[in-house]
Amino acid sequence: IGSLTQLRVLDLERNLFNGNIPSLFGSLTQLRFFDLSSNSLTGSIPSSIGSLTLLGDLRLYANMLSGNMTSSIGSLTQMTRLDLSSNLLTGGISSSIGSLTQLT
Repeated sequence: IGSLTQLRVLDLERNLFNGNIPSLFGSLTQLRFFDLSSNSLTGSIPSSIGSLTLLGDLRLYANMLSGNMTSSIGSLTQMTRLDLSSNLLTGGISSSIGSLTQLT
């Protein structure tokens, strides 16, 4: 999937995916919409997610993601929607989220 460098929409919501989010998703730099919600994903949000600088909508809700929110999310300055609800994230909310001035 990492070779699909022109991919703009990736919707994998409501499947039975488990394990970590592969860091190779960070190579999909043309993504505008990325949805992995309602799966059984575990582990932390990979810092490579910060490479998706054109991303406007990131949905990772209803998984079992854990650990701290990656500060690389602050690189997603085109983001208008971010949903990380219903996970097991810990620690504080990264101050880098303040860079997401397009969130509505």
